[in-house]
Amino acid sequence: SSASFSTFFIASSSVFFFLASSSAIFFSSSSAFFLASSSVSIFLACSSAFLSSASSSTFFLASSQAFFFFKATSSAILFASSSAFFLASSSAFFFTSSSAFFSLSISSTLFIASSSVFSFLASSSAIVFAS
Repeated sequence: SSASFSTFFIASSSVFFFLASSSAIFFSSSSAFFLASSSVSIFLACSSAFLSSASSSTFFLASSQAFFFFKATSSAILFASSSAFFLASSSAFFFTSSSAFFSLSISSTLFIASSSVFSFLASSSAIVFAS
């Protein structure tokens, strides 16, 4: 019984030592991996910062050119739209004025014709009545 307990204790100690050793190795590996990962991350960050500096300048210039081009294009389109609207409004106003003048001319002509007819009828009635 004592021998069995001693064997079990030694076996348990061996397993515990093996697990502790494995954990230590794993921790060391994790630390090394973490350091390596950190180094790679720092290198990538420096590289990205260097590249993004040039890229940002290029992007800023491109954005500025695109903005000014868009602004100029928008202004041109707005000016063309305004001019077209002004011409259309002027044409509509001229057409309305012409229509009104034409209607007024027709009304005047009809009034003069009606007056002439009324005068002719009145004259005819007076002549007939006098006769």
